[in-house]
Amino acid sequence: MSKSKPKPRSIEENTLQQWSLVRRFQAVLEEVGPTVEAHRSEDDPRRTLHRRDYFSLWLLGMFNPVLSSMRSLCAASGLRRTRQALGTSPVSLGSFSEAQSLFDPQLLQAVLGRLVADLPAGASAQLGGVDPACLRVVDSTVWQVLPRMDWAGWRTRHGRDERAVRLHLKYRLADGVPAAGLPSKGALCERKALRRQLKAGEFYIGDRGYGQDYGFLEELDAKGCGFLMRLRQNQAVVQPLCGRELTKEDLQAGVCRDEDVVLGRTARYERGPFRLVVVDGEAMEEPVWLVTNQPPEKLSAAQVARLYRRRWEVEGFFRWLKCLLPCRHWLAESDNGVAIQIYTALICAVLLTRRLGKRPGRRLMEMLAFHQMRQASDEELAEAIRAQQRRAAHVRRPRYATLVQK
Repeated sequence: MSKSKPKPRSIEENTLQQWSLVRRFQAVLEEVGPTVEAHRSEDDPRRTLHRRDYFSLWLLGMFNPVLSSMRSLCAASGLRRTRQALGTSPVSLGSFSEAQSLFDPQLLQAVLGRLVADLPAGASAQLGGVDPACLRVVDSTVWQVLPRMDWAGWRTRHGRDERAVRLHLKYRLADGVPAAGLPSKGALCERKALRRQLKAGEFYIGDRGYGQDYGFLEELDAKGCGFLMRLRQNQAVVQPLCGRELTKEDLQAGVCRDEDVVLGRTARYERGPFRLVVVDGEAMEEPVWLVTNQPPEKLSAAQVARLYRRRWEVEGFFRWLKCLLPCRHWLAESDNGVAIQIYTALICAVLLTRRLGKRPGRRLMEMLAFHQMRQASDEELAEAIRAQQRRAAHVRRPRYATLVQK
């Protein structure tokens, strides 16, 4: 006898929370709205679902785990509290599904940028001559998706075409918030994605995928961007120019070489000069070759080594994004719909960081869910926030050997 499907949980007003955060999002959306062209049907008097209401419902779903499907979001739109708190109207399933092809996710990208700009990067110690607020770890993460999502081409493996979507992220190292993101199909190259997000004055920290193209490094330098990228040492073509004497601090950081180099085998393909710092500490299985355009007056070799060690923090953010925010189930399957869901997840992360002072961990996210479902009191939530702050003060960094392997 086949098991019957469990009945979907009813959506009730008292299970939904975080109205003030959604209203904050709406205020910013109204500010940046004129910068992104609206769909031509926005002004049609017959239209009842507008982009403000549509994106607000998406974000409400991010904050409330009980809203786990399009149907539940539409059901929530009909609640009296939702209409009063967010100023939205009831939405039908057909209208909600159609809207993913009408409203441009670039508007959410603009909202994310404004929210991050309004969120102070925090008081970080100055790192040589580099402003910590400008530090960006660049990396990408992949979600595999359904085979019917043909637009999300990724790779062919064992004779089968696999589909995936990729998030190319710029992670603000000073306070751990996503500064910008670019959703794409899985096959989009990381360097090509970063070219679309370059901003003069920012300092990018990346792994071997970004340091593989020497011409790309020269392009970053020409556009006024600082960078610290890892090289594939088994493929690197390095022509030494001049070396530097290492200080005691450099040696303690595991640095064994600090020199100016030219990258490339022949004069036609030579790029640089750049600065090469090689780190070979006892904890590592192989030396780590790091290339940067920052002179020793701005960053010592020891600071270069310590800065790259922090690149692993973006991996923790990706794990948090995938495990703790509702990104494992796609509420829409078009490229626009997926981009909307990813951007609202990033906006949710920034708003939670703004509200709590720090990105919430697993236990705190669970407590937030319990609080939203009226299973935890305000006092219990406050204690969970204090507990995370105590854990953050005593967090132990993983060993470097496990972080540099890719």
